[in-house]
Amino acid sequence: VNLKVRKNKWNFISLPFDTKVSDIKCLTDDTQWVIRKYSGEARAKAEKSNTWQDMTADSTLHANEGYILQCNNSDSWDKAVVFQFTAQNNGNKNRIFASANQKVAMKEYVAEFAHNRSWNLLGNPYPAYFDTRYLDFTAPITVWNMYNSTYEAYSPVDDSYILTPGEAFFVQRPVDQAEITFDVEGRQHNFTVRTIEPTTRAKAIDLVDANREVYNLSLSNGETSDRTRIVINPKAEMSYNAAYDAGKMMSERTLTAQLYTIGDDIDYAINERPLGDAVVELGLHVGTEGMFTLKLREDVAGSIVIEDRLNGTMVEITAEKGYTFSIDKAGDVMGRFFIHLNMQQGGTTAIEGVEALGEEDNAPAYNLNGQRIDADTYKGVVVKKGSKRVK
Repeated sequence: VNLKVRKNKWNFISLPFDTKVSDIKCLTDDTQWVIRKYSGEARAKAEKSNTWQDMTADSTLHANEGYILQCNNSDSWDKAVVFQFTAQNNGNKNRIFASANQKVAMKEYVAEFAHNRSWNLLGNPYPAYFDTRYLDFTAPITVWNMYNSTYEAYSPVDDSYILTPGEAFFVQRPVDQAEITFDVEGRQHNFTVRTIEPTTRAKAIDLVDANREVYNLSLSNGETSDRTRIVINPKAEMSYNAAYDAGKMMSERTLTAQLYTIGDDIDYAINERPLGDAVVELGLHVGTEGMFTLKLREDVAGSIVIEDRLNGTMVEITAEKGYTFSIDKAGDVMGRFFIHLNMQQGGTTAIEGVEALGEEDNAPAYNLNGQRIDADTYKGVVVKKGSKRVK
C-alpha cells in the first residue's frame, strides 16, 4: 500500500495487514519521520504523559489498529509525502481483499475512573470510505481533525461521519462488547453522505427517546475553532457512561481553541445527561488572548443562554447570534461560562425575557427545572412570578 500523508501534521493511520516498521519505505527523498502507538493501558492507569509511545524498527503495525505518523523534509513545497507499507506474509495478508463483514477486536483496560477505561485506537478495515452508521457499536467515536488540530467526537445516532480509507479513530470498549463489526453495506466510494434507512444501531439503542434534545455549540476566534455537544435525555445518567458520553481528548497544539463541558471533574466532548438543574458548565482552552465567540452550530426548538460570571452577563445564543467576549490570557478557562437550558422534559418553557432580580422581591424562587430554590444563595437564572431573572 502506498499512502500519501501531510507534512508537519499528525496523520492517524491504519493498515488492513501487519507490517514491520523496518519494512516501511518513504518514497519521498530526505524525509525524517516518526510513528507512535496509543497505550490504552497507560490511560487506564492515569499515566497521561505515557499514552503516546514511539515504535522502533523491530515493532509491528498490526492490522486494523491505529497509529500516528508525522514527517518532515527540507522541501519548501507543502506537498504530500508518500510512504510504502509492505504486508507480512501471515494470515492477515489478504484482508485487504475482504468482501464480508469485518470484525475488529477491542482490548479491555480496567481503570479506577470510567472515562479512562478501555480506550482503543482502531482503524477502518476496508480500502474504501466507510459510513459509521453501519457500525454495530453503542458509543461515540473520536477522530482527529488534521486541518483544525483538534479531536472531534461523533455519535452514530446523531451523526453521519464517513471514515476515509486507512483512517484511525478512538473508541472506548463497552464492558459487554469485545469487538466491533463493520457492515459491508457501510462501504462507499467517496465522502458523500447517503440517505439511508435507520441502521441497526439507531433502531436498537435504548437511549433514544422522543424527548431527547441535542445542543451543538462552537467556539471560534476566527482562526481556530472547536465544538462540543450537550444531549438532554431522560434515559441517560448524570454520571459518565461510555455508552453515550465521550470524554474530551485535548489537542497538544497549544494555539488551538478547544471547547468542552465539565461535570464531576470530567471533561466531555459529548455530554448526554438528564436535564437536572438545566445548568452545564463550559470549559475552554485558548492558545492566545483575543476575541472569541460562542454560538450554536444549528438552531434548536428550545432556547439556550450563556452566563458569563466574570462579566455578569446573560445572553441567549442561536446559530446566527453568538456571544462574543475577550480573554486576556492564554490557558484554561473554567468557572466562568455556564449554559442554561430554557426547557422542560417534553418541550420548552413559556418563560420569556430576562430582567434584574430585585433584593426586595420575596416571592418564591425556582430554577429552570421548576424546583424551588433559595434565591439568596443560588447563582444564575431564577424564575419568580413567571419571569426569568438574573441573581
